[in-house]
Amino acid sequence: MALQSLTEERIDFGWWIEVVTALPGCIYYFGPFASTQEAQLAKVGYIEDLRQEGAKEITLQLKQCQPKNLTIFEDEL
Repeated sequence: MALQSLTEERIDFGWWIEVVTALPGCIYYFGPFASTQEAQLAKVGYIEDLRQEGAKEITLQLKQCQPKNLTIFEDEL
C-alpha cells in the first residue's frame, strides 16, 4: 500500500470523542479529529454544551473509529 493511501486511510479512520450520557440515555460521537491532542482540546466545549442542555452523568473517551451514527439513543442500543 502506498504511503499516501495509508495517510488517507488514517484520516478516514480518525479520532472521535465518544460521549455517553445517562440522562438522556445517549451515545454521541464528535469528530473526526486528526490527532488525540486535537480531540482533547475540543472535548471541553462538547461537554459544556451537553451540560447546558441538561445532560447528566457524562463520561467520555477517545476512540479511533468510524461511527455509523453520530447520535445513538438509549432505545436504539
